[in-house]
Amino acid sequence: MSHYNARLNGLSFEMAGPEDTDALLQLINLIQPHVPWDEAMLNWQYFQPPAGHARIYICRNQAHDIIAQYVAVPYHFRLNDRETNHMSWMIQDVMTHPDYRGRGILHELGRRCITDIRDEPTHFAHTFPNEKSNGSFGRNGWHQLMQVPARQYSLESYQQHNAVVLVEVDDIASLDLVSPTNYIGVERSNAYLTWRYSKPGCNYRFWQLPEGGWAITKLYVGATERVFHILDMCLLGSPSHQQAQLLTLFDEGLRQQAQMVTCWAHEESCYTNILADVGLNYPSSRREVYIYVDGDGPSIRNPGRWWLTQGDSDVY
Repeated sequence: MSHYNARLNGLSFEMAGPEDTDALLQLINLIQPHVPWDEAMLNWQYFQPPAGHARIYICRNQAHDIIAQYVAVPYHFRLNDRETNHMSWMIQDVMTHPDYRGRGILHELGRRCITDIRDEPTHFAHTFPNEKSNGSFGRNGWHQLMQVPARQYSLESYQQHNAVVLVEVDDIASLDLVSPTNYIGVERSNAYLTWRYSKPGCNYRFWQLPEGGWAITKLYVGATERVFHILDMCLLGSPSHQQAQLLTLFDEGLRQQAQMVTCWAHEESCYTNILADVGLNYPSSRREVYIYVDGDGPSIRNPGRWWLTQGDSDVY
């Protein structure tokens, strides 16, 4: 028996389900007490996504306690306007009990997870690792797609623009969910967006923009500042119309007494020029965190084809 296998001796690896909710919550809340989960949060994240249940790879000790988890949440995925029958699994909530770290448990769980995904030809994987786990995906053969594309704009000296009318609606079903053409990314269907923006404990607002565009926002209230997040958006029309739509969102941020506007859009985004024109740029000191994908083919590895927003992550 190798040294690696010896360190895993006495541990068992399996899949968790709804019957393991209490044990999963115990591990999650031990690891991240600053972001506590309850049963509603776990059910929403793992068992209610419209593309199906998450795959929850777990490790148990000899007492049958869950001591590690590695979660893959499924999303319907578009390669282009015609190919919508693909699936991408977002890897998240990767954690190990402190008493069992350093044994290669997460490596083994990750190996099992990605092997299952690679066995299905129309399936891919993507992830937004934090600083602690950022390097592990590169070492395990994942493709580094792009740096986390967090842009920001200070509203400190912003003057209200009122270029176009911003219409708020009560729910996702009331939005005209048009989308850019020929994009790669999570399919933003009514079912997906309704689920994504029903996250327990969060308050989102939905906006219909002129020219057929739309946006979803959230106000984040921190200890010292208020930040207006543009979580999802689709801008349509001429460049001048798109710029006016963004400025209207800035106006709303100002009305909500925010000091900062943020959104995700990478360098090769279709909105790059518009965002730069209104001042939504990358901060001078960017975090060295990257988005990784696992999948073959030039399309999946081309950042310029991705429609990626902050709403694609499991944060906010």
